[in-house]
Amino acid sequence: MSNAIDACQTLENTTLDEVPISPDEYNHISDLQLKILEMLASHDKTTDVLAHLCQLAESLLTNSVASIMLKDPKTGLMSVLSAPSVPQAGIDALSN
Repeated sequence: MSNAIDACQTLENTTLDEVPISPDEYNHISDLQLKILEMLASHDKTTDVLAHLCQLAESLLTNSVASIMLKDPKTGLMSVLSAPSVPQAGIDALSN
């Protein structure tokens, strides 16, 4: 728990610079938020929602891939929960 508190204190003491975005970028972000809310409201399968979230994140930056990972509380190791654009060899390399 202290790690979370430390992280919050670090963020509180950090000056964040505003990054200007264009109207098109703002609209794209708004569209992504709407799609996420629609997925949650439609009660789609969790695996489908997570895969779609990865694809939405990838749409923000060309030539990128996204993954959602979970930390095992016992071992502290990360495992891939969703990474639809990452080849199996990449998923294997990221796991644990």
